Amino acid sequence: MTSTTTRPGVRRALTDRGATGRLVRAALVDAVGTGLFRSAFVVYLLTRTGLSSGEVLLGLSVAAVCGLVCSVPISALGDRYPPVRLLGVLHAWRALWFCAYPFVTGFGGYLAVAVLTGIADRVASPVLQSAIGSVAPAGDRVVVMGVVRAVRNVGFTVGALTATGALALGWDQVVPLGNSASFAVAAVLVWLVPIVHSGQPERGRVSRTAVLRDRRYLLLAAVNGVLAMYLTVLSVGLPLWVTTHTAVDGAYVPLLISGNMVLAVLFQPVVASRVRSLRHAANCCLGSGLALAATCACLAVSATPALWLAITALVLAVATHTLGELLHSAGAWEISYDLAPPARRSVYLGVFNLGVVGQDIVGPSAMALCVTAGTLGWLTLGGVFALAGAAVVGLTRPLVRAARHGPGADEN
Repeated sequence: MTSTTTRPGVRRALTDRGATGRLVRAALVDAVGTGLFRSAFVVYLLTRTGLSSGEVLLGLSVAAVCGLVCSVPISALGDRYPPVRLLGVLHAWRALWFCAYPFVTGFGGYLAVAVLTGIADRVASPVLQSAIGSVAPAGDRVVVMGVVRAVRNVGFTVGALTATGALALGWDQVVPLGNSASFAVAAVLVWLVPIVHSGQPERGRVSRTAVLRDRRYLLLAAVNGVLAMYLTVLSVGLPLWVTTHTAVDGAYVPLLISGNMVLAVLFQPVVASRVRSLRHAANCCLGSGLALAATCACLAVSATPALWLAITALVLAVATHTLGELLHSAGAWEISYDLAPPARRSVYLGVFNLGVVGQDIVGPSAMALCVTAGTLGWLTLGGVFALAGAAVVGLTRPLVRAARHGPGADEN
């Protein structure tokens, strides 16, 4: 995968012996452990540590805020040191601290471990993106991110199924220790990635605080966080809505979410391969906003007492949600790469990721308000998604025009 003439796919990436192949395989192993832990950690903590549900949620909130504060400073280290090495350190750090969960006996210990692992969890995403940007050709970066997204969905599914079996057999300690082992393996795989010395002479020419003065990039990061709220729509909004406002049995929620994951695995690399310019990326974000608005409309319709119509509306909601998710991911990756100076790519990507981290913090509360407001809540959220997609086009239009009319511009 060292040429842009051959677009990398999932099978090619998993069998590739080069740098990108190792990063993809590390992402897969990481996702298996993460899926194992995330699907069962609440049950594990409540049954093994004696914590209350309120204490568990408080710990997660504190960890999320700490991750928000530390995300940019840690991401910025990728501009001083090879980002693949920073990613390896983050994996090793998480492998170490997830081993501490079996020794947690009270809220203080849980809070410490949650914060220490949570900071690395929040930073890992932009650092991985920066690492891929440092080893993959420019024309393949978004496609490789699409492949990573696809294999991670596979890994999450395998991990969740493993967690189900472990809990059923009473092997509760497999939940944190399995996650720790996955990070240890991922750290080794990442550490085997050779460092490519690009010799960029511009590395010292861009101020470390330049991103804080880049108002367009900051606004795009904020809008990206709004579009990324689809993550909470699927994980929080959909389950709450189905179980409290529709005639559909809540037992079908996992099936709906599984359908989303299957579609994402099949089509994320395909959609990502179609994005080759800033204009394409902006149009993807606009399409994402409209698709997510359609999702909200379908969820509003699903409140009907007619069971067949409710089921149809929910299936359509998952389909449009998946389309919005795929378009948003591909567009956001290209925008964050394209507008980040190579000399400060890591810190720029860390800032861009703040929108997603912020969504993780406020998203659940926003979903609770939306579900409480009923149909009006979903229609309002749909309008917000549509406006966010349009805002991306508006913010990038001057840059697209400049590139189109500038010397050597790419008309694609």
